[in-house]
Amino acid sequence: MNLNPNIVNKIASFIKIAINQTEKLQDDILELRKKEAAEEINQERYELALKKTADALYNADFLTDEHEKRVFLRKSAEDPIY
Repeated sequence: MNLNPNIVNKIASFIKIAINQTEKLQDDILELRKKEAAEEINQERYELALKKTADALYNADFLTDEHEKRVFLRKSAEDPIY
């Protein structure tokens, strides 16, 4: 079975392009995963900081009960400016 050299070259070219695109997409996915992981870590740090702040306010009697503490945590999680 003889294949036309032009067809072989076109197939090789297609395969090379497909491999390059696949590698690019894999790199894009990796970068996206890194970004998502960093955002998740930042969110966890923010939530921990909020809890520590709420505990400090509660211990300083600024927040007088657990309900106020929960409200503070909820509002702070919704709006960082709060």
